Amino acid sequence: MKIVSALIFSLGATMPVSQTDDHRAVKLSVEEKAGAVEVILTGESQVDQQVAYELLMKGRSTSRHKGKTSLRANHSAVLSTMRMDASEEWCVTVKVVESEGSTYEYSEGNCV
Repeated sequence: MKIVSALIFSLGATMPVSQTDDHRAVKLSVEEKAGAVEVILTGESQVDQQVAYELLMKGRSTSRHKGKTSLRANHSAVLSTMRMDASEEWCVTVKVVESEGSTYEYSEGNCV
């Protein structure tokens, strides 16, 4: 799993997923208000499983949060919360690898 995750993250590749957004174990919420961007990454899986994720925020500065965690079926958990100044253009990307092999990516903002 570590080798696959490292390879996927380093290459920036994603594999096609057969699941809809509703069935993804990790969800991204991004809200811009009062000159700030708030990012919340939550986990909510339909089955017990491990997930690996990499969250990247770019703007005036760059912040990263990488993690690997076990999710319990039908329980919600906050995996990461980050904030940054929104006075300049910003981009948030998240890469996720679920234990059964599904991979997907989210992006919000001005991601070039």
